[in-house]
Amino acid sequence: MHFSLNNLGALVLRYACNGLIPLLVMLLLGCNPPEEREIQRHVSPDRLVDAVLVERLTDATVATPTVLFLVASGKEWKGEPPRLLGDSFEGLKVIWKRPNFLEIHYKKGRIFSFASFWNSRDVQNFKYDVELRLVPETDSTLPD
Repeated sequence: MHFSLNNLGALVLRYACNGLIPLLVMLLLGCNPPEEREIQRHVSPDRLVDAVLVERLTDATVATPTVLFLVASGKEWKGEPPRLLGDSFEGLKVIWKRPNFLEIHYKKGRIFSFASFWNSRDVQNFKYDVELRLVPETDSTLPD
């Protein structure tokens, strides 16, 4: 059997369209983004910034992820980049120590990502910085 490059290309394209594309469509339709629910909102002492804790409600049999967003006071957090993402938290609380300084206290938890600062066009056009600091309250923070 003799194949030219044109025949081989057509054969690959036919199998890709008949098999791969429907599979990708099924995967995309079956994977809905997790529902997110605001659980706490803490306003900074100067009332310019809100620290918003959000739970991502997954259908999986894994720990519920918790996300921290900072936003201009009263603004929506959806679509903003998270400052903290983790799960299995015990004793998680956020405390504004002063207007530009937010502490994140926790006894236990797994942290997947963390950013130590925040600023926004919506608050003094990126000239207002907030420092975030993790404050573990135990020697070992991983869940048992």
